[in-house]
Amino acid sequence: MLPKCDVYADDASQRESAYRGCMDKQRGSPLTASMKPESVSQYCTCISNKSVTFMNASPILQQAMKNQDVRQVQQFISSPEWQNTVAEYGRQCINEVEGSNRNAKNLIRKDAPKQPNTPLSEESRKSFMEGYVSECTAAMKSSPKGRHYQESSLREICACAAERIATKLTYADVQKMAAKDSPTVTRFQNAAERHLVTCTTKVLTQ
Repeated sequence: MLPKCDVYADDASQRESAYRGCMDKQRGSPLTASMKPESVSQYCTCISNKSVTFMNASPILQQAMKNQDVRQVQQFISSPEWQNTVAEYGRQCINEVEGSNRNAKNLIRKDAPKQPNTPLSEESRKSFMEGYVSECTAAMKSSPKGRHYQESSLREICACAAERIATKLTYADVQKMAAKDSPTVTRFQNAAERHLVTCTTKVLTQ
């Protein structure tokens, strides 16, 4: 998903806004669990530039911005065409970052093991869990059911799920998810849903 971007700002401000949003979103995500901060920064610069260029070339979005039609702007950003475009940019940028960092030590964090099927280190595991809990809590707060519960309960549910997910997560999983590998992403999402159901029951019946 595209990081937050001020579509009404000038080109340079849009790119800066998109870059900051991307960096905030990647903080603690599976991407940062295996990649160095400078590689994540390179990724965010790439996807922000591509996305803003696409936005500025869209007649529909430009007309909506000119008319200050917030509804049409939101429809554009939530459209399948836009979401698919951003997903493709994500794949392209991962490949570009990997291509410009042929030497593995320039791309992968120092604590990443040589064997990709090795479980995440404690530092990477903690980083993943923090990012997951933050995004999970925000998603649950905005859901119909989540609105009925206190944020502290939602965070506890998400922390429970994050613990269960991270226990079996490997560097190979992280790298495949970062590259948008569909089978891995689907497997991760299915596991997350199962753990959320179990953790919801556990937390709310205590």
